[in-house]
Amino acid sequence: MSNQNRTRDVRAKRVSAPVVPSYNIIKGYKQKKEEIIEEGSSDEDNSADSGSESGSVSEEDSSEEARRMEKKQKNVKKKDKIVEKKKDTFNANNEDYRKITGKYRNYNGFTLSSSKISKQLSEILKEKLCLRDFSDWFNSVIISMQTDDLNEFVTLLDCLQEGDDLTTEFFKYIYNLSKSKSKGYKYTFEADKLYNQNKLEDICFITPEVGRWTSLGKLGQTVDQLTQGLSALGQDIIVISPYYYKNPKGKTDYLENDQIDFAYSKDVSINLDGTYTFEVYHGKSDNGIKYYFLKNQDIFPQIYPALNPRETLRQIACFAKASLQLLCDLRVIPPIIVTNDWVTGLTPAYGRDGSFGEAFKHTKFLHLCHNLEPEFEGRLSFTGDNYQNVYQFNPDWLIDPYGSPKCFNPSRCAILKSDQWGTVSKTYKRHLQLNSPLAELLNQKPCPFAYPNGICVNERLKELKGLDKNGCKRYIQQNYFEFEEPDYSIPVYSFIGEIVEDKGLMLILNSIEEIIKKNKEKINVLICGKGNNNDPYFKNCVYKINTLSERYPYSFYGKINEKNDDLLKLYVGSDYGLLPSKFEPGGVIQHEYFIA
Repeated sequence: MSNQNRTRDVRAKRVSAPVVPSYNIIKGYKQKKEEIIEEGSSDEDNSADSGSESGSVSEEDSSEEARRMEKKQKNVKKKDKIVEKKKDTFNANNEDYRKITGKYRNYNGFTLSSSKISKQLSEILKEKLCLRDFSDWFNSVIISMQTDDLNEFVTLLDCLQEGDDLTTEFFKYIYNLSKSKSKGYKYTFEADKLYNQNKLEDICFITPEVGRWTSLGKLGQTVDQLTQGLSALGQDIIVISPYYYKNPKGKTDYLENDQIDFAYSKDVSINLDGTYTFEVYHGKSDNGIKYYFLKNQDIFPQIYPALNPRETLRQIACFAKASLQLLCDLRVIPPIIVTNDWVTGLTPAYGRDGSFGEAFKHTKFLHLCHNLEPEFEGRLSFTGDNYQNVYQFNPDWLIDPYGSPKCFNPSRCAILKSDQWGTVSKTYKRHLQLNSPLAELLNQKPCPFAYPNGICVNERLKELKGLDKNGCKRYIQQNYFEFEEPDYSIPVYSFIGEIVEDKGLMLILNSIEEIIKKNKEKINVLICGKGNNNDPYFKNCVYKINTLSERYPYSFYGKINEKNDDLLKLYVGSDYGLLPSKFEPGGVIQHEYFIA
């Protein structure tokens, strides 16, 4: 084989199978490169010595041409040795990556400089990342990155090997890079251009609860934190929610005098079994989130009102259709609409049944199941009338024709007509896929979204500022246990949560009397929760709670379906939190106790 062909063969092997290099490989290259250079220098010295010897011989036995050929062969062997060393460097310590080799150079630090390697790596990442104009960004910026920037980028790409959501992490990386003031104009300009090319338009959240205005449970807080987080990443967010006559705290006109300047903007009208008109109140937060509240006191008297099936269907149908009509009136058709729990379950149906023509043809509907246990699916009893004149779409979307007993199920409709669903933790996702009555529908959607709930620590610490343990314990004992002066030696136990069977409250109620007697009533137990008055489990719990409260007024108190203005004081003042749950979708309550 000629020297020229041999060199081509080596180069062909070097670029045949590119992949993402790991951080350790990149980091270790400099040290290995120095060894290669030292060995190369040593080879040159040896070559020089050998050349002088062969030269002395050749002066006697060979021509000048023979000397040149011998020296050329030695140089080829030296280059081949260096190439093999480089290949060993990139393959060492990481067998999971395919080989990536090529020409590298040191230009203001360690950089990728082989155009072929860069192009092939760019194509691999482009396929993985699914981002528009990624190749242009990669080719213009990545090949000139300095050592620290390149190592940061390659560390990010390590999640390819681990199967993480690379696109999300990379998008965050690009956003932060575009806002960086220390990286230089080229980095920030190119990153900002790539970010804007791939940035979604408005993402719309439709929710029955949101933030400080109407949160009854964790749903409202989760939606609030999720929208705040997306906004912090530069995403434009729209939130649509009812403007109840009374919010969970019993307040009317609760948007007045808010830190956001809410104002009436327009009316929205829809047709179902009649014409319904909603006043729209609009406000924009400091971080750019656009809030729209729909007001109609007859349709939205309060959150989760006790209505008959027909009235409930009318309420959730009005909410769904009015929300989509509002978006049409605003001339905003979001690429993604996120619906939350059963109250919003009819929204994707109206987006898909032709009620709005093809306006939402390209919109993706994502339904978030904050709690999809049977009692939280929003099931409504079926009495023989399907009330189709109320909601006006295919009743099979809402009523399982093979279900027993038959019932209206808004959650069934949401999952059936949405493009995807998600929930509050990976564990809960698996639980639903295996055990939910709606598992057959859930498993028809590939790769559902699941991410654990949490608490915005910095925001919560601000809210907790000024609350001390003894002060909050004094508040609990004086307000709920009739203490004139606090007794800090008496432990305070609290249960805070929904009163449903899965929360296991009856385990506490069946055993607490014996514990109270054993401790000679030197114990405070506070039960704080909400429930459905039509739920037999809730009724039994309330009966036991009332009995214990009357029997042990200094040791036991039940705060049932009351205002929760003092929840933070309860978390801080409690010595122990009681969580006897049979199953928790996300388990946020435990975090509340921990952070308090």
